[in-house]
Amino acid sequence: MKAEHLMIQNLCCPIGITTKRPIFSYWISGGRITEENRWLKQSAFRIVAASSMELLNKDCGDLWDSGVERQKETFGIQYNGKELVSGQRVY
Repeated sequence: MKAEHLMIQNLCCPIGITTKRPIFSYWISGGRITEENRWLKQSAFRIVAASSMELLNKDCGDLWDSGVERQKETFGIQYNGKELVSGQRVY
């Protein structure tokens, strides 16, 4: 199972988000549907936001790490990390 179609404020690869607390959404994909995985569902999620790709690749969310949230939601997850500033890139 993996997250696909990652969106912020309902946009893919957004540029110029004006809110300081954006909303995250994504779709879950289990790959090719088979009888065995047909009913798989998400039971938890974790979102990591970093100030550089290097930190993200090290699994270091210096801006925000949601931790493991035991929830089924894939839409409407609000950013709850460090305050974002104009022009800031987030990975």
